[in-house]
Amino acid sequence: MGTSIDLNCFKRLLKLINLKVLDLSHNLFNDTIFEFVGEISSLRSLSLAANFMGISIDWNNFKSLLKLINLKVLDLSYNLFNDTILDFVGKISSLRSLSLANNYMETSIDLNSFKRPSKLINLKVLDLSYNFFNCTIWEFVGEILSLRSLSLANNYNTGTSIDLNNFKRLSKLINLEVLDLSYNQLNNTILEFVGEISSLRSLSLAYNDMGTSIDLNSKFTFMLDLLLQNNNPSRIEKELVMEFSIIKYI
Repeated sequence: MGTSIDLNCFKRLLKLINLKVLDLSHNLFNDTIFEFVGEISSLRSLSLAANFMGISIDWNNFKSLLKLINLKVLDLSYNLFNDTILDFVGKISSLRSLSLANNYMETSIDLNSFKRPSKLINLKVLDLSYNFFNCTIWEFVGEILSLRSLSLANNYNTGTSIDLNNFKRLSKLINLEVLDLSYNQLNNTILEFVGEISSLRSLSLAYNDMGTSIDLNSKFTFMLDLLLQNNNPSRIEKELVMEFSIIKYI
């Protein structure tokens, strides 16, 4: 639809008083769209993905989304937002699922902004993939205690020389069942910390730098799905492969 449309046309949507799911992805809307969407108070699920709004938007327009007190699912992926988005999203306390994937927030953001999402006490699914965060992100994500599924895939800048003490914060996520850390250049030291998250059922460490030997100690026997593709281990020690219903590695 593009950014030059007459957004007053959206006033007609306000008549849909029972509308619960709205997908406006891939339309190249600008931030003015928030003003109108925020008036559809019945919404439970909203996607504004891939509108590529950019980082120069008027954030005051986003405040309109705070009116959506019933909103449970919000997809803001592929919009090139910076970390300012966190100040607003963190106030939508009804959220159960949030995607901020592919916003390229990078490593220079003010990670104190993540203190806002820690107030999302009902959030169960969080996707922060493709944002180029560094390992400091773990400190703040570890405060969202309600999480069941977390993706930090394709952040790369976590690197192999990170302070893994930051990762200890994730051990506080006692309800976490799905964790994706693929494409992060992590080495096998990460296993020591991941093994402390006893609630995990699915873990992806694919496309990292685990080295030639991966030690799957007894802490991993509870895992149902372990993905290790493209880590090229020559052996998996202690031969615990049979303890997993699914294990993939190349």
